[in-house]
Amino acid sequence: MKKYIWILIFLIMVFTGFNLVSANGGPHGDYSATTDACAGCHRTHTAVGPQLLIANSSYGLCMSCHGSSAAGANTNVEDGIYLASRDDTVANENHGAANTPDGSPLLGGGFVNYRGQAVTSIHNVNGDADDLQAWGNDVARGLTA
Repeated sequence: MKKYIWILIFLIMVFTGFNLVSANGGPHGDYSATTDACAGCHRTHTAVGPQLLIANSSYGLCMSCHGSSAAGANTNVEDGIYLASRDDTVANENHGAANTPDGSPLLGGGFVNYRGQAVTSIHNVNGDADDLQAWGNDVARGLTA
């Protein structure tokens, strides 16, 4: 009997201790019980994916806002473009929260450019020696690899 109790405790710990990982902590949390914000990703009657999602896969769900033809986010991660600033004021020349001009490339590149190389530490998607290093962490902007 004790053996089954320990197995039950272990299973409870396993299934309640692990969560899915999202890029920025995920979209869930801090919602009221009567919010309609869930409908941005979930549909009760028209869902095509698991967990009542509006897309067939996690990738499809992300691309529904962050893809080339999507209009739901400022970042087009499919093509690697920062579409529009979250801080559009004339005084700062349309620079976003990280001083990124509208229409500029994302620091990590886009999915269409990714060819299995580490594009987040060096913007080197084609192997050229003159590709720019990703700035930050004591690397100045404009340095080449």
